[in-house]
Amino acid sequence: PASNATGVAISSTITATFSEDMSSSTINTSTFTLSSSSGSNISGTVSYSNKVATFTPSSNLSYSTTYTATITTGVKDSSGNAMSSNYTWSFATASTPDTTAPTNASVTINSGASYTNSTTVTLSLSATDNAGVTAYYISTISSTPSSASGWTSVSSTTSYSGSVSYTLSSGDGSKTVYVWFKDSSGNVSNAASDDITLDTTAPTINITSPTSDATYTATSNTISLGGSASDGTNGISSVTWSSSAGGSGTAIGTTSWTISSISLSNGDTTITVTAKDNAGNTATDTITVTYKSTSTNIPKVSTGSATNVTETSATLNGTVNANGLTTTAWFNYGTNSGSYTHTSSTQTISGSSDTAISISISGLTAGTKYYYTLAAKNSAGTSYGSEASFTTS
Repeated sequence: PASNATGVAISSTITATFSEDMSSSTINTSTFTLSSSSGSNISGTVSYSNKVATFTPSSNLSYSTTYTATITTGVKDSSGNAMSSNYTWSFATASTPDTTAPTNASVTINSGASYTNSTTVTLSLSATDNAGVTAYYISTISSTPSSASGWTSVSSTTSYSGSVSYTLSSGDGSKTVYVWFKDSSGNVSNAASDDITLDTTAPTINITSPTSDATYTATSNTISLGGSASDGTNGISSVTWSSSAGGSGTAIGTTSWTISSISLSNGDTTITVTAKDNAGNTATDTITVTYKSTSTNIPKVSTGSATNVTETSATLNGTVNANGLTTTAWFNYGTNSGSYTHTSSTQTISGSSDTAISISISGLTAGTKYYYTLAAKNSAGTSYGSEASFTTS
C-alpha cells in the first residue's frame, strides 16, 4: 500500500518498487520487515522480481491497525551498492467489519389487538443496531428473506421505530405477520412476529321479549326488552340500544341480555338493539312499540326548523302545548337518524296554548348532518315530535 494509505484490506501484501535492479539475495525478512503499531514484528515471506520486493504476511493482518514497513540499508543493488538510509512507510488497515445483526426486533399489529374486522391493519415496528437499522422486510412466511428485493429502506438510525399500514390476506381466521430488519452491512435480524384474528362476520341478535315480532302494542309508557346475541368467532363485547323517542344505553348481559324501563312516546317508538363482537362487527334488531296515552293532558309537540346554524352551533326550534300542566321540553340530537346521543338544555312551560321552544346547542362538528327531535314531558306523559335535520357549515 501507498504511504499513509487507509482502509487497506487485511489480506494485502506489501510491495516496494526500487529504481534499479537489486541483488535479490540481499532482500529477505531481515532487510524487509513489517511491524504493527504496538511494535510487534509480523511474520511472513519476502520475494523479489523485476525491481519489486514483496512481503507476504503469514496470516491476515488485524483490522483497525497501523503498520510500518521498513527497507533497511542491508539491501544492495546489482553492483553491490547499499541504500544510504532505511526507508519506511506506514498504512492503516480497514475498520473491523460489522457482523452484528439488528436486535430487539419487534412487530405489533393494531397495538396488540386480538381481533380485527378489516384486512387493513397498522404494524408498529422497532429494532436497534449500533451501526444503524436501514431497512425492514414484511412477510406472511417465516423463512428469512434471501434476496435483496422486497426490503423497505428507512433512514439509518440506531433505534428505529415506525408505524406502517399493511393489508392482511382475505378470509377470516388467524393471520401471522413476520418482520426482519437489516443494517448497512447487510446483517439481518432474527424474525419478529405477531398474530391477529381477522373476523368480518357480523354477530346475530334477536329481541325475544316481550315478543319476537317486529311490532308490539304497549299499555304503559315504558317497556322492558330481552333477547339473545351470539358470535361464532370471538364473542359478544356489548349490547346497546337507542330509541327514536330519544335515549340510549347499554343492556345488562351480552349473550343473554335485558333492558329495563325504556320511555315510550305517545304513538310509535322504534327501538334499535345493537350487538357488537370483539372484532367490532355489529348487528341490529328493531321493534316498533305503539303506545296510546288515555290522558288528555299529555303534551302536544311539533318539531320546527333549526336556525342560526354555524360550524359548531345551532338553535333548535319547535312548539309545545303543555295542556294545562307544568311541562319540561328539550331536544334530543345526534348524527344518526333515529338514534340521538345528545340532549339539550331544558325549557319549562305551562298553559294550554302552543308555546315556542328555542334552545341553542354547541360543540358540533363542522360540515356534519345532525338529526333532532323535540321532546316534552309532564305528569301525564311524554311526547316526541317528528325528526328534523340540519347540516353545520
